[in-house]
Amino acid sequence: MTTRQRTPFAARLLQRLIPSQDHTALLGDLQEERRRGRSTVWYIFQILAAIVVGCWRDIWTHRLLTLRAIGIGIAALVVYFFAAGALLNFVQRRLYEGILVGNHWIYWRERPQSWIFVRYVVPVWVHAGFLFSGWVIGRLHRVHGITFAVAFASVLAMLLLALFVVASVRVAYATPHPGDTNISPLWILLCVVIGGWFATRRAEAA
Repeated sequence: MTTRQRTPFAARLLQRLIPSQDHTALLGDLQEERRRGRSTVWYIFQILAAIVVGCWRDIWTHRLLTLRAIGIGIAALVVYFFAAGALLNFVQRRLYEGILVGNHWIYWRERPQSWIFVRYVVPVWVHAGFLFSGWVIGRLHRVHGITFAVAFASVLAMLLLALFVVASVRVAYATPHPGDTNISPLWILLCVVIGGWFATRRAEAA
């Protein structure tokens, strides 16, 4: 009974994330192994491995399309940060000057020691941008699921690693600034993939 419930979920998962490939044989083998007593951890690992291998095959088969998707991801980030940055600056400026709500004025007069804006608003704004870029990539390449969102996230990972190495060399002995943001490189990459996930079709509708 448990295997019968998991197999449809695995099928939907693979077909949603990697819809351009046929997973019937693989899912049949996994179901057979589960009936022979394979553990849940093994089963989940095989599904994740199939997703990774499927993404790699799709990227290798459609190299030019992968480059186009990476370019689209970069363009989406530029558009987002330009538009959202202008909106964020406008809202911040209006809050500083004051907004009249009813009979009360609302102000944002941030003190030098207050880092609420930098620590909370900016990280949400930044992560939303990468979520948006992943969604755009996935939405324009829905036939390939999250493949190209993963490719874009991989390029970003290499870029972030290079920037981290350079920054580590330059500021090896620098004291952390109290206004450091809560922007996480790991969450940036996850946001791209999650954005691609949101853009994919459900397996039943594919």
